[in-house]
Amino acid sequence: MGKARCMQSFHAEQKGEISLAVGDLVLVTDQGSDGWWEGSCGKRKGIFPGAFVQLMPEWELEEVRPPPAALRFAYDGAEFHEHAQLHGLAASYEGLFRLVPDRLVNDRPVWQHHLRPKHMIAFNGSGWMAQLESQLGTAMGVMLLRDGGCASPDLSDKSWKVTPGWKVEKGLRCVAMTADEADAWEAAQNPWGEGKGHPHGMGELLLLDGSAHVGMFVHGAAHGDGVYYDCKGSVHSGAWDGNKRVGRFEVR
Repeated sequence: MGKARCMQSFHAEQKGEISLAVGDLVLVTDQGSDGWWEGSCGKRKGIFPGAFVQLMPEWELEEVRPPPAALRFAYDGAEFHEHAQLHGLAASYEGLFRLVPDRLVNDRPVWQHHLRPKHMIAFNGSGWMAQLESQLGTAMGVMLLRDGGCASPDLSDKSWKVTPGWKVEKGLRCVAMTADEADAWEAAQNPWGEGKGHPHGMGELLLLDGSAHVGMFVHGAAHGDGVYYDCKGSVHSGAWDGNKRVGRFEVR
């Protein structure tokens, strides 16, 4: 029958209903005489109150903006390379969150931290939260955006609240990023600049067994002079070529 724009948020409470956020574009398939309309929003289908949407003229029709590929917390005016410096429990939510494909919580998209996979940004039914995966969809978490009317947290003009005390962090926002922007940002945060698992240049590499190698790396491999600290406490000094020891080594 046409397309409509959601003008007032609606939270589904009964089976067969679909939740809508302000700005959502809905394909209307039936306008019930009882005030409940039927239609779809993306892949979701169901009924919703017709009074909450407005039919759109043909010249206004447009596609719904998909959720951003990535988010990061930053303060108003932040440069591209900057992210918010947070404190306490919120500090572990610094960095980049990538969109989780085909996953919804309370009918909204979910973003996952690129280094801490249990750290998420999700909708709790009335607002957005930074929370652990085990807390998804609940009111438990360490950061809160009390704005249930936005389809994704980057669209809100409100500031996030942070525990303890749910204090407002003035100017703290979620900044949307494209996939290319997220890749560029992540590479810029890597001190070696070669992406995950491929250190390049001087640095320290921590290994899964608790050992560490300090020295020069070339495209992911130890190369040149360096020091290896094994997990048993021994220190190995010498030179490497493509991760292989060469020449004399000192062990202490």
